[in-house]
Amino acid sequence: MRLIGLDLDDLETWLDDHPSRRAQVTAIIDAALAAEPHGGASGDGDEHLVCTLLVGVVIALEQIEELRDRIVDDLAAALTTKALSVVRSCGRLADPLDAAAERALAAATRHVVGLAVSAVWQGALAVDPAALQNLRIATILTCPDVDAHPEVRDHCVAKLAVAVLDGGAPASPVGT
Repeated sequence: MRLIGLDLDDLETWLDDHPSRRAQVTAIIDAALAAEPHGGASGDGDEHLVCTLLVGVVIALEQIEELRDRIVDDLAAALTTKALSVVRSCGRLADPLDAAAERALAAATRHVVGLAVSAVWQGALAVDPAALQNLRIATILTCPDVDAHPEVRDHCVAKLAVAVLDGGAPASPVGT
């Protein structure tokens, strides 16, 4: 079965080739099934309960990553504005500052702020890319009908397909 560029048979093969990752994915699925009141689908319309719970966690983790990116962007913008103001007030550069120099300063500031926030973030709310990928895989494997579950398609299948297409993602289920 192929889902948006992601072949589930290849996913299964990849899990077979990576037993530790298969164990982690299996543990996620087992925990989710144990938490589900019927231990699986009961036929009462709740067949998407487990995958809905798992995709909810995926979405929450994605929001944490997005929050980190917004923090970096906001801090970098504020620091760049302040740096440009200080540089201009010292009269060291012509006013207006060359647009290329402004872009270079903004890019350098964002990079430095990104490194600083990442260092702090690691001890707080860091999202492990491999764990997030395991959760996405578990969500796909527990969903009885991915086509009928847009959240699973958008937040799990599509994100794994992008990782496959990128090919260079460190946690990609292709070539690792």
